[in-house]
Amino acid sequence: MSEVQTFLGQMHVKREELAAVRVTVTGKEYQSAILKSIPEEMSKFASGLLTTGWMFAPGTKVNPDVLIDNISEEADRLVARCKHNKSGKG
Repeated sequence: MSEVQTFLGQMHVKREELAAVRVTVTGKEYQSAILKSIPEEMSKFASGLLTTGWMFAPGTKVNPDVLIDNISEEADRLVARCKHNKSGKG
């Protein structure tokens, strides 16, 4: 599991903890917090996903959990690519 996945999982837990004490975090606020807190490369990827979604379905809200899943999958790909590139050099 990548550091990004771990962090995003912790964010999800914190949101649930806030909800348990009746503090509401809107989807838009949560989405913004996600984009601001992840590494720049992941943020660019996520922004691209959101932009593409809005282009094809204007007005549709993106489920933050789906966004987190996509960011996590991309983080896995980047980690694997980095490991592959390092093992290929020598």
